[in-house]
This record gives sequence, C-alpha cells and structure tokens, in this order.
Amino acid sequence: MLLGINSLSRMLISLCFLFCLSIEAAAQTTSKGTLQGEVHLGNGQEQPAKNLLVIAYGSYEKVNTRTNDKGQFRLTLSAGQWRVVAVADGYQQKEAVGFVTEGRTNSISPNPIVLAPNQNRSSGGITFKPWNLSKIARKQRSLLSHSSKLARNRVRSSPSKV
Repeated sequence: MLLGINSLSRMLISLCFLFCLSIEAAAQTTSKGTLQGEVHLGNGQEQPAKNLLVIAYGSYEKVNTRTNDKGQFRLTLSAGQWRVVAVADGYQQKEAVGFVTEGRTNSISPNPIVLAPNQNRSSGGITFKPWNLSKIARKQRSLLSHSSKLARNRVRSSPSKV
C-alpha cells in the first residue's frame, strides 16, 4: 500500500518532533558540579576581596560571579577543566585552575587566589608607566606632522594630467 503525501509529511513531522525532544532531554542531563574558591587582596594583610569579579572559562562556556563578604565564590558548572580569573581595579589579574566533577564540589588551585597590587596605571588592559604617556603623545604628534608634510609634497609634485 502506498502512503499518501499527507501521511508521509505527518510521519516526517512526527520524527522531527521526536528528534528535537531527544536533543532537549540530552541537553538537560549535562553533568554539573560545583567549583569554589576564595580571593584575597595581597596588600600585606591579605584581606578577603569583597564583591570582586570572578570569571570562569570552560571549553565552550564563560560564567561570571562575584565574591561574597568573605571573599568566597561558588559556581555551578559543567564537568571538565575550568580556568578561573579574578579581576580587581588597582590589582594585577590572576588565574587559577579548577576541575569540575559531576555531582561534587571541588576547589580551585591555588586556593586562595591572592591579587598583588598594581604598581603601574592601567588603561584598557595595557599597562603604561606614567612617564610613557607623554612620550607616546609626542610620538603621535610627530607622526601626524610628518604625514601631513608628505601629503602636501605629493600634491605639489604630482604631474598634472592633460
């Protein structure tokens, strides 16, 4: 018996629907675990870093959180290896590594992360020493002046086309 076009299309739609449900069910069963740690400010007293940004980088994910009043953080993440970065204004960024195991709570290494104070001013991730800023500004002015002179000379020396 031949199937009609309507029957065939209904069967294909049903198969697609079942396939989508199976993918969703597989996604919901992704193994999760917990990664925890502490962040301290290394200013000689090693005090807990309160409300500090902590970023965890996995193979395909990036998760952000903030530390509590004791400098502690806790993240629920997919199983696998994670790189944890602590970021604070006036301090050098520092990394730690953590391994998340399904259904378990693991700690980062090293724990705690101790951030050292910055000795230089920082702008957009590039560190400048204060005396370098004026050198850079002078170099930019010099390059601009030189390029405008070159442009004027090209206009004067370019042959006119007739």
